Amino acid sequence: MSSAFDLLRSNILVGKLIEIGVEHKLISLILNFLSDRFAYIDIDDHVSNLTRLDYGCVQGSVLGPILFNIYVSELGKLLLSTHQAFTVSYADDSYVMFSCAKNEINTGLNTLELISKTHLDFLNKLGMSVNKSKTEFVAFGYHGPPLSFSFGGAQLINKHSMKILGINFQSNMKWVSHTNKVAKKISSFTYALRVLRLYLTKKQHLQVINAHVLSHLSFGMPIWAYNSTKYHSTG
Repeated sequence: MSSAFDLLRSNILVGKLIEIGVEHKLISLILNFLSDRFAYIDIDDHVSNLTRLDYGCVQGSVLGPILFNIYVSELGKLLLSTHQAFTVSYADDSYVMFSCAKNEINTGLNTLELISKTHLDFLNKLGMSVNKSKTEFVAFGYHGPPLSFSFGGAQLINKHSMKILGINFQSNMKWVSHTNKVAKKISSFTYALRVLRLYLTKKQHLQVINAHVLSHLSFGMPIWAYNSTKYHSTG
């Protein structure tokens, strides 16, 4: 989605809050939080007039992601019920998963087109704008000629990898690319660690290691660390 938080319609959100049983007083408070907001543009010494924002949710707020998730929460149920497709979302990023047998690739691609149409129609009704240039398609476990399907008039061709929240998923489900990336980040910091030992206490040095080394190793480890040593290239 493009400018997703900025396109949230409070009148549609209110209906969804009522449906899930949120108390009317809390709904009024949320509506007050979203209403009567203004914005302006400041470039160098030039400042625009105030412009009233008729829709949108405050980015950077604690409440923003929660309200946005409620706003699009029905998408997963819709795709599951109509196409047996599973949806995983993180704020305004959505990942749709659909499986088919290798001998049913063409049928699977047709289903993907139906899934994408359902997906786009749902977002359009919510006033959302889709960024087709940032939409990617990966066929996991597939080894063959390039695949493609129509996504809102644009052709999506399968890629060999997809980066999701900092973890690089390869279509062959190996982790060479991701583990090499992690190793490279850590390797680039080893010299600095050796130098810092001369100036920091042991406790401070461990804090730096935890922040700049172990954080890279531990991020997403339950996903990529399984059997990754088998595929790791020391490069």
